[in-house]
Amino acid sequence: MGSLAQPQFHMPFPSRLSPHVDQARTHVKEWARQMGMFDEEYLEWPRRWREEKFDQADFPLFIVLTHPDADADELELVTAWHVALWFVDDLFLLLRSREFRTAVDAFVDAISLHNDIVSYDREVEEGTVSNNGVEVAREALGLNLRDAGALVNALLTAGVDTLAGAPAAVPPEAVRFVESLQEALAGSYLWHELTGRFGRGAAGALGKPRGLGTSAVYAFQGQAPVRP
Repeated sequence: MGSLAQPQFHMPFPSRLSPHVDQARTHVKEWARQMGMFDEEYLEWPRRWREEKFDQADFPLFIVLTHPDADADELELVTAWHVALWFVDDLFLLLRSREFRTAVDAFVDAISLHNDIVSYDREVEEGTVSNNGVEVAREALGLNLRDAGALVNALLTAGVDTLAGAPAAVPPEAVRFVESLQEALAGSYLWHELTGRFGRGAAGALGKPRGLGTSAVYAFQGQAPVRP
């Protein structure tokens, strides 16, 4: 197909370089090594994560150019975070199958829909409910509030079930990543139940989360609620 000729990009804004660039480079490369990003299993794919390719990419340079006022500690944290995202993006470049995308979409939908149900009353009180999924369903479909909530919960349950079956559907390399999405979703459910942000009884109707470690948390429910 040929290569795309790079245009002369219009950029009227000046850039600034943080003075901590060398420290950020040293730190993030050692951090990436400790995280196993240069391990032998990644020598073939993604090849760009060989150490020489990592050096050429110069991820810290992107961070110090886009965060020129951050101090050294902040740069180390932000650079590590971005490198982790780049690594996952490259690692799953092939692993972007319909099943993998479906699992990620199910996680995003479940997080949002669950929050819409739990936060509905609070958003009504604050006057910010117009973008809530329950309210959108109620208005768009002409439903009463109970039926709108049931519809959104049915969509939520379908998303959770999709995520539950995802480990058996995605490529083996993506299984642990999908499992981490499951853990994150369970954690989000539990936070919504225990936090004072939505009121003590806000999530009670949804049922208590179940899983490793939750029983210990319930033992403390008679005490003050966990607050963000």
